[in-house]
Amino acid sequence: MKGCLRTTKEKVEEAKEETEKIKELTKENAGSKVGKNIYLALISELVIGITDSLISPLSDWRKVAVLGAILVALLSQFIYEQRMTSEAAERTEKEKTEEEKK
Repeated sequence: MKGCLRTTKEKVEEAKEETEKIKELTKENAGSKVGKNIYLALISELVIGITDSLISPLSDWRKVAVLGAILVALLSQFIYEQRMTSEAAERTEKEKTEEEKK
C-alpha cells in the first residue's frame, strides 16, 4: 500500500512540475511580436468597421454591437498577453540579477 502511495505522490509531483513548465512556456510565447501585430491589425480593422457603421446613414445597431463585443474581447486578450509578457520579462531579469550576485 505504501508503495502505491509513493508512486502516486511522485506522479503528482511530476504533473505539477510539467504544469509549471507549460505555464512558463505559455507566458514566454504570449508576447511574440507577430502575435502582437496580428492583434493590433484586427483591433484596427474592428475600429474601422465600427466607425464605418456609425458614420453610414443606414447604421445597423446589431452590427455595431457585435463588432464592439468582438473588439472588447480582443482588447482584453491583448492586454492579458501583454501583462503575461511583462511579468515573464521581470522574472527573467530577477533571475539574471540573482545569478550575477552569486
